[in-house]
Amino acid sequence: TAENFLPTVVPKSMEERGLIVSAMQSKPLFGHLELDDLQTLADVMVKKVYHKGDCIMKQGAEDEHFYVIADGECKFVERDKGMHEFGPGDCFGELELMYQSACLATVTVSSDHLIAYQLDRTTYRSVVMQVSIQKRSLYQELLSNVSILKSMTQTELLNLADALQPEDFKQGEYLIKFREPGEYMFIILTGEVDVIGRGDFGKPLHVCTFGYGHPV
Repeated sequence: TAENFLPTVVPKSMEERGLIVSAMQSKPLFGHLELDDLQTLADVMVKKVYHKGDCIMKQGAEDEHFYVIADGECKFVERDKGMHEFGPGDCFGELELMYQSACLATVTVSSDHLIAYQLDRTTYRSVVMQVSIQKRSLYQELLSNVSILKSMTQTELLNLADALQPEDFKQGEYLIKFREPGEYMFIILTGEVDVIGRGDFGKPLHVCTFGYGHPV
């Protein structure tokens, strides 16, 4: 099952992992994944070496892989849309990875050699499903510890957990501000926030610091 899936990690340098993650961040398919999730996918991608003239993907044929080019160049030819040159940092195959359909383009190596990292559909779906299961369980546990939600059933908490969205904040940014209307509830996953109240004559006063698991 996806919950017990153990993907094989393929060792990579920091530069290679960074290149793969940056490529995935450029595609909407991976937009719902956080940085840690993208790094997990990068870790399991397999290194492939091709030579000039090799056909990586053929239009009309079936393929289930996503590719990120690490070195070399290739020609990406799509019917009625012309030809494009792809090089290091470029990627292709996200639709083939997601859907069981024929390839939309033909991709042929144009340089003497090409190195690409490949992700297959089964691994992608298993890793993403595993991440979703783990996050759902974590979010449910955190929500169950929020006092104002104690009356909710497990089903209601799971539905609420599915609605949670990650949000990153930089040091110095505000989650909520004094005397301004609040629209959201936050639960801290990493980092800390200072809670600033008001003392005598409205002077800002440090009340406490919240960390992991605290609702704000």
